[in-house]
Amino acid sequence: MRRAAAFVIGLMFALCGAGPTGAAPAARHPDRQSITLEVRQNNDVLWNGRKVSFAELDRLFAGVAKTEPPPEIHLVPNKLTDYATMVRVLTAAQRAGATNLGFTGIESDH
Repeated sequence: MRRAAAFVIGLMFALCGAGPTGAAPAARHPDRQSITLEVRQNNDVLWNGRKVSFAELDRLFAGVAKTEPPPEIHLVPNKLTDYATMVRVLTAAQRAGATNLGFTGIESDH
C-alpha cells in the first residue's frame, strides 16, 4: 500500500511539474480551458461530468495534450478511490503527454 501511495505521489509531482519543495504553479493563462476529471469511490471516471472508459480517457488525454494552450485538468479523487485506479488515470495522462494536472477536492465524498 505504501509503495502504491509513493508511486501516485511521485507521478503527481512529475505530471504537475511541482516537487516536494512546493514550487508555485505557473500563472493562469486567461484563455485556458479547464477540465474536471472526477474519480469516484466506485472507481468510475468522469470527464467534465460524463462517465468515460479508460480507452476513451486515453483518447481524451491525447487530444488535450495537443491543445494550445493546454487546458488545466482538475483531478478530483474520492478519498476511498482505489490506488490502482488513480495509477491508471495518472499513467494515461503521462503517456499522452498531458500537462497542467492538479489535484482538487481530495477530501470529497463523491
